[in-house]
Amino acid sequence: MEFARARDLTEEEIEAHLAAGEKPSVRLYSEGNPERRIFCKDAVRGSIGFPENNEDIVLIKSNDGLPTYHFAHLCDDHFMRTTHVVRGEEWLPSFPLHVALFRMMDWAAPMYIHTSTIDKIDDETGRQRKLSKRKDPEANVEFFLRDGWPVEAVLEYLGNIAASGYEEAKAKGQVKSIWDYEMRPKKIPMSGALFDMKKLEWWAKEFIATLSVDDLTARTAAWADEYGEAHHKAQVANREYLAAVLGMERDNPKRIRKDFITWRQTLDTVAFFWDELFVPNNEFEYNHDALREFLNVYDPSDDKDAWWAKIVAIAEKIGVKNGDVAMSLRVALAGRTNTPDLYSIISVMGPVRVRGRIEGILK
Repeated sequence: MEFARARDLTEEEIEAHLAAGEKPSVRLYSEGNPERRIFCKDAVRGSIGFPENNEDIVLIKSNDGLPTYHFAHLCDDHFMRTTHVVRGEEWLPSFPLHVALFRMMDWAAPMYIHTSTIDKIDDETGRQRKLSKRKDPEANVEFFLRDGWPVEAVLEYLGNIAASGYEEAKAKGQVKSIWDYEMRPKKIPMSGALFDMKKLEWWAKEFIATLSVDDLTARTAAWADEYGEAHHKAQVANREYLAAVLGMERDNPKRIRKDFITWRQTLDTVAFFWDELFVPNNEFEYNHDALREFLNVYDPSDDKDAWWAKIVAIAEKIGVKNGDVAMSLRVALAGRTNTPDLYSIISVMGPVRVRGRIEGILK
């Protein structure tokens, strides 16, 4: 055979090659017949029939003397007493070869679990393809660490891909985390799963919503210290202020905010609380009368009811709706129309920052 041209050399011929300084490769002496079938058991797919392997594949390379994957995994799994091997379905064509290797060595083969691929929609072609570790950042763990994805959320998302019953079990309160869920090979889907960033975002939002303010603050700060840019590090310098910012609208477990996705995105979302990161909205049509009247009656010691009564009084005095007064205040303080509770923003920012921003608009 062309790929095993030295298969039938005599001992004398082999010795002559070695004496000449040639480095040999070591190949499998396969006696397989592709007209016969070999049956291999997979924990997900059951018993699969393949043609017997008849290739004299390389076991040890001639150029560096290193074993190939086929030979290395045979020895590693045997001597490490591996019971289960989980790998991608792209290894299915090599399945009969690996089973044959174990049988030739008279070793017990581990139980193999061949999982389906994780796919994505290609940005250029619009077609579904396998996630590539060379082309796609999502295939790299570092991508999730640097962007600040909660590790638990990523594991839950991947776990739900591996066994789609996890999401339902958690929703029913049967398990608290992916580590409580029993993964059964028979429940692993055999069709390729599409990597869905929107679904991952959902898992992340749900997970972050369960954190206490202290835990959320600590995790966000830890990410910023290790991976964040200069402005992220500045945001976490004052942990007390950071905790006050992140703690808004988290006191009611039934209506807790769910707009935080990653630690990076969390800090970017609340960046307007820091003066050096605040971007005034110069396109919004402010009601300057409302802003002046608010400064005249603003008292940081007001509770929410007293504060709102003043908003209502201002609106009545200048002849506009309550919401118009509140919106001018909201945009003046946050630079945007969609924010958390306005009273909470005012309370967290404090009088110096509140007055400074409103006066900046009036000037």
